[in-house]
Amino acid sequence: MADWTGLADKSGASDGNLAQDGVMATCVGSGCTPGYFAWYEMLPATWVACTTTNGGAVTISGSDSITVYTENEGAYGGSNTKYDFYIGDGTSGTSCYVSGQSYTAMSSPTRGEFITENPSYCKGGSMCTIGFLDSLDKFSSVPFTGAYIYSSSSSSGYINSFVTGAYDMVNQNDIIYGVCTGNPVTNVSPGTLNSVGDFTNTWYTSQYTPVYDTGC
Repeated sequence: MADWTGLADKSGASDGNLAQDGVMATCVGSGCTPGYFAWYEMLPATWVACTTTNGGAVTISGSDSITVYTENEGAYGGSNTKYDFYIGDGTSGTSCYVSGQSYTAMSSPTRGEFITENPSYCKGGSMCTIGFLDSLDKFSSVPFTGAYIYSSSSSSGYINSFVTGAYDMVNQNDIIYGVCTGNPVTNVSPGTLNSVGDFTNTWYTSQYTPVYDTGC
């Protein structure tokens, strides 16, 4: 399960342009041993883990307070084809900061995204297929607080001033046969968005995952 913020220039990054960073939580084995790491990504390039030699290693545990931002340097008078990424764990006091990352595919981001998702995960292979995708990990809830968008050319503010859509994670896919069966189920749903950019994504079921947004 991944929680992240990002910048895009099309709804749902439909053109493939997305700069994002955040944290990943994994559940491994029958005992569901938890694992956590921080990362950043500029599609279509593969995500990059934060390490001691790459921005700084972030020590993360469950229920930690995490601060994340994705920045186009053009917003502060720099190059609009370079991006900065920051993930900080306020509980452990560790952070990752990577700046000046060239991303010429998206020089004019127009959308901010704040997401909990079940991401594609390729286990060492060059292709992601159904067999390489993990089921959505069970969790209780993930609160997002103070979600904010800054723009140098237009108004800035908490996301409630700009929000054009809040979406449930919904699946209806039978992954064994690859067909749509039964009624769709809601896996994760955002709660009410308040006036200072706070909302909570709540887990309901992992049924029909690993596939996310099947389009059924």
